[in-house]
Amino acid sequence: MVPHPLAEVQDVLYSIFSYLDSDLQVADNDDVSSELQSDAARSARHTLALLARVHRNFTWPAVTVLWKYLPSDRPLQILAGVHGIAQLLSTHTGEGCETGSCSSICGTGALKPETHMGWKRFQEYASLVRQIVVDPLVHGNLSISPPGLLNDSIWHQLTTSVLGCTPILPRLEAVVIKGAVDDDRSFDMGALSLTNPGIHKLIIDFTYPQPLPTVRRQRIQEVLQSAFAVCFSSTPNVEKLTIRSVLPLLDWKSLPISHVRLCQLKVNTLTSDPTDLLHLISLPNLEELSCRVAFQTAVYLEPFRFRKLHTLFVSGSWHSIRDNFLAHVDAPQLRALSIQTGKFPRGAEQMPQWSSQYLRTVPAAFPSITDFSWLCSQMKWVGGAVDTRATLAELLEPLAPLRMLRRFSVRFSGPTVVPYSSSDFEWIADTWPDLEAFTFVLDAIIATRDINIETVASFARRCARLRSLRIPQMIFKSTSDTIVDIHSQIPPTLRDLVIDNLFWQMEHEGVDMDEKEPLATLSLSFPSANVSLGRITHLPQLSTT
Repeated sequence: MVPHPLAEVQDVLYSIFSYLDSDLQVADNDDVSSELQSDAARSARHTLALLARVHRNFTWPAVTVLWKYLPSDRPLQILAGVHGIAQLLSTHTGEGCETGSCSSICGTGALKPETHMGWKRFQEYASLVRQIVVDPLVHGNLSISPPGLLNDSIWHQLTTSVLGCTPILPRLEAVVIKGAVDDDRSFDMGALSLTNPGIHKLIIDFTYPQPLPTVRRQRIQEVLQSAFAVCFSSTPNVEKLTIRSVLPLLDWKSLPISHVRLCQLKVNTLTSDPTDLLHLISLPNLEELSCRVAFQTAVYLEPFRFRKLHTLFVSGSWHSIRDNFLAHVDAPQLRALSIQTGKFPRGAEQMPQWSSQYLRTVPAAFPSITDFSWLCSQMKWVGGAVDTRATLAELLEPLAPLRMLRRFSVRFSGPTVVPYSSSDFEWIADTWPDLEAFTFVLDAIIATRDINIETVASFARRCARLRSLRIPQMIFKSTSDTIVDIHSQIPPTLRDLVIDNLFWQMEHEGVDMDEKEPLATLSLSFPSANVSLGRITHLPQLSTT
């Protein structure tokens, strides 16, 4: 047998190892913290590190994938120390001495990239990095005067003294800047030196573990705004920007000028100034917008016209969303709308009136949307569950004019109880027969004996294009004729069926219960679907009356 050339073997290895890409990516998930801590990411890194040591032919393909996505800048610091570019500090722990961060570069005059022996090796690894997570907050004080900005880290020294305009990570595409803000932290401006003008995705994720006094809060806000003014000015080609921070960090007025390529913007607050919205309509390529409407009153002379906007997520109070935002938005290309509303006034009997009044704004403003999601968050208070005294169909009736709807999701979070029955599902199927996905989530669960396997089958038959269905609960009756021969009537398009709560009712007491029976029966009844069951609750035996 003729041996394959090494190049061909490595091409195959690159393809195989690339399957671990999705587990490592840290800038393609809104929940950055969970992504970094996921078992899949840790397992993928460990696997690639082992593969790199198995055989020399495995080393570079494994390293290439491993270094694409760095969870911090520590690997870069260690690399710089190993190759004599910087001086490494050692951290003494209870288990011994551990290699830590770099203190400074090894002599600015002696370090010349074109002649330094270790620089080429460092550059080989640095050029592999596509995404990186950096934490610029170090021990210090953000609320001191002058502002707590540090400019003496290794990356700042390397940029100012050695590289100049040459980026440290020349092929970087996405950056996550995250940290926990408190009093004993300063902002390391050197961390921003790892960015470069070519990145197209930027995520800023700052948490605030405790409430800050007003004066200190204002001071910290000034420091962060000064730091990110530098960051935004040095990343003009960002196309996707996400900011999660209680404190406002963005200069809305300059955004349309500094980031003309911005097509996706996600912020968890727009401050209390409604004029912030006026600057967003000047973004010529904005296609996706996610924001929280915080202001209570607003007067506009003309509508907000977003020419290219096709996806919109907005959260806030009922009043702010409708009167101060949706009623003024003109988005002719909008196809997907998500609304997250706060609690309705105390007194559940008012919810039908509120939902009717406010939800009617949606079809009036956006009659052509194909995707709609509504999350109603109701905070808990003493008194237990809150009954809306209106059925699911009655609450959703204002949305009936949305005839082009294909994907529909509604969730009631908290103690809200929404009565529903098979007739509500019949109404939904008759109103939107072209649904491809329907999600109904209800945190407060009561056993509704009317929703059974026939209800689900009927809904799937009526919505012939249905691919995904999620419902809060279903009654499963274990009888001698449990298996329902309905699979021939179910459209083969149904791919996912999720039942959050299954109430299992036995025909006779004392009968051994096979926990696999409900899943097996549903899988037989819906053969084309991937069936997923949540909590299973056993109910008393069937009544003989």
